Amino acid sequence: MTGIEGKVALVTGASRGIGEGVARKLAAGGARLAISARKQEALLATADALRADGHTVFTRTAHNGKLDQVEALLDAVEAELGPVEVLVNNVGTNIFAPLFEVNERLWDSMFATNLKGHFFLSQRVGKRMVDRGQGVIVNVSSVSALKPKMGMALYSVTKAAMNALTRAMAAEWGAAGVRVNAVGPGVIDTKFSAPLINNPDIVSGVLADTPLNRIGAVDDVAEAVAFLCSDEAKHITGHFLTIDGGMSLY
Repeated sequence: MTGIEGKVALVTGASRGIGEGVARKLAAGGARLAISARKQEALLATADALRADGHTVFTRTAHNGKLDQVEALLDAVEAELGPVEVLVNNVGTNIFAPLFEVNERLWDSMFATNLKGHFFLSQRVGKRMVDRGQGVIVNVSSVSALKPKMGMALYSVTKAAMNALTRAMAAEWGAAGVRVNAVGPGVIDTKFSAPLINNPDIVSGVLADTPLNRIGAVDDVAEAVAFLCSDEAKHITGHFLTIDGGMSLY
C-alpha cells in the first residue's frame, strides 16, 4: 500500500477493537504511529504489543469529549513526531436506550464523545493540512447512520452527523489537497459489539439481514481504512464506505 510509509498517523480510540486494528495496519504500512485512548492501561498494552512486533509508537491518553485534552493530544503528537499527516477518528461510545429514555446528560455525553472531539481535533489537524497542501482524514462512522436499530437511535444520530461533517470537511478542504472520508462498519466482532454478538436471537436477526451471512472482522474495517489513507485512494473524498456485508441494502 503506497503513500503511508514515513507519514505521521494519529489513530484515536486505538486501545482495542477497530482502532487497534487500524493502528496495526498503518504501522505495518510504515506509518510513524501515534495512538490515543481514554484508559492508560489498555492503551499501553496495545502499544507494547505493537512494539513487540517491531513498530515504533507514541501514546497519549485523552478523553475525546474534553476539548483541553484533545488539544493537549495534538500538541504532544506534534512535539514528538511532527505534523499529523493521517488522522483516523475512531473514538465512539454507545449506551443502549430507547428515545423516550434519552435525557440531556446522555445526549450531551454521546455527542461530546462521538462528534465534538472529532470535530475539534479534525479542525485543528485540518488547518495544518490545508496550510501544507495535503493530508488525509478518515472518520469511523457506522452503518447505523443509515439504518438505526432499536435502542441505538441516539448513537445513529451522532453517526449521521459525523457523515455530514465528513462531507462538509471534504468540500471545504479538498481544493487544498486534503481528503476526508468515512467508513460505516456493520456488526463487527469486537468488545463494543459483544452485547449484540453474545445474544443468539440478535445474531440470527443480523445474519438474516446480511447478504454475506457473517459477522464482520476487525481486519475488514482496518484494511478499508488503510486503503482510504493511502495514495491508492488519492481521488476519493467525501465518501461514506459501508463495511457491513450488505446489511444496508435492505
